[in-house]
Amino acid sequence: MKRKNIAVITGASSGIGREFARQIGEKYTKLDELWLLGRSEERLWELQAQLSLPAQVFPMDLEAEESRSRFAGILAKENPCIRMLVNSAGFGKLGDFASTACTEALGMIGLNCGALTYMHDGLEVTLGDLVTLMIILSDNTATNLLIDRLGMGAINQSVDNLGLTGTRLNRKLFQPELSRQGIENYVTAR
Repeated sequence: MKRKNIAVITGASSGIGREFARQIGEKYTKLDELWLLGRSEERLWELQAQLSLPAQVFPMDLEAEESRSRFAGILAKENPCIRMLVNSAGFGKLGDFASTACTEALGMIGLNCGALTYMHDGLEVTLGDLVTLMIILSDNTATNLLIDRLGMGAINQSVDNLGLTGTRLNRKLFQPELSRQGIENYVTAR
């Protein structure tokens, strides 16, 4: 059986996620389906009715572990070929970060910065996909995968070739044990 070529769009019930769904449906005709994830079931169904491509609706809140597990199960069962991932789900809070509860802060970080960690095994991700996730979503998992694929030495050699003397990659992101040892990454415009 041929695997479906799909685009997964999180945060599709409003804002930029909704607009991505509209434009992807018009511009990427080689996709078989759009998979729309969002908190508002009603708005997802309304969006589905407006799209030119077939779309499946998955009302869920990806901040909740139960929703992430449920979606991972759907991905494992259906085994689609995810050709595009638009991670527009996320949230933020206004105010002093220091007064934000730890669980809420971790929820923001997990939802806003870890798209790849919620996808199924066997996901075909290109270097372009990783770069896009790293730059547009500040996805640290994508950054670490790029470091693995390209090699820290090769990255530092490119940095040197560009004359960026104040920039050095010394470790992957979110390695607190190395950070405690004083091993840090350095970035400057010079």
